[in-house]
Amino acid sequence: MDPKTVPIFIAWYGAAVATLVAFVQVIEVIRRRPSLKISAYKMSIVNQNKKEATVYIVVHNSGRRSVTVLNAGVMFGKKPVMTTDVTKQGTSGPVYLPDNKAVYYLMPYDTLKIHEKKYGHKISKVFCEVAGGKKYKGKFQDWLAS
Repeated sequence: MDPKTVPIFIAWYGAAVATLVAFVQVIEVIRRRPSLKISAYKMSIVNQNKKEATVYIVVHNSGRRSVTVLNAGVMFGKKPVMTTDVTKQGTSGPVYLPDNKAVYYLMPYDTLKIHEKKYGHKISKVFCEVAGGKKYKGKFQDWLAS
């Protein structure tokens, strides 16, 4: 091997290794981002011998990074309506959500009917807001016939 080609070979080898390491790091960042799946259902709950229509919001962290869920809510067209920050587990306020865990929110549908009349829309989507200000959106499924 010519002594002049050795530094060129080392430079090309270093560039190839650095490119590979950068590619692996970018893939790792993409894999470790939070991935939230949000869904909501209109359900009937029997509470003290009376039947109540309730919106049941599920926020599931299917990603590999933990997140803090600040609140969740529903949207009437483009108008958001937040929950009262009370989860099914009885906690209120921000909820720490590790990977592969879920948090559930309950919203009485009677209070949402007021917003339905005010905004002139039915519930179109469901959303949640996490620490850092990012909002995730999901689908609303009406299981009860109104």
